[in-house]
Amino acid sequence: MTTNRCVYLADDDEDGNLFFEIALRKYFPNYQHCHFVHGGHLLSALQQASHPYPDAIFLDVLMPLLSGPDTYKALQANLSWSAIPTCLLTASDDPSYFAEKHGINAQLVHTKPITLEAVRDLLLTYLPN
Repeated sequence: MTTNRCVYLADDDEDGNLFFEIALRKYFPNYQHCHFVHGGHLLSALQQASHPYPDAIFLDVLMPLLSGPDTYKALQANLSWSAIPTCLLTASDDPSYFAEKHGINAQLVHTKPITLEAVRDLLLTYLPN
């Protein structure tokens, strides 16, 4: 099946990426999943992409080379990209710490989900209806 619907995930953890992909396929089969090992690769893909952009972007907070918060700030600095719903994910039990530390709206930083249903709920929050 061909679809223009896509979700970007930047996360250097392969297990987390696979978990996210399984949940996306199970609950949102009309979406493609594009994975990047750090934010720099994601930004490069956006620079080369023609419309439509992804429906949502999920960023791991701690990644090598370009972290989630730095990637988020680059997204917000670009008028076209700033409109894409973006979520930052952390393994920490206190996501508000990272939000405050990086000057990011605390509602955008979430603890990484540990069940498929929790991933589904997170996707429901950020994907368009």
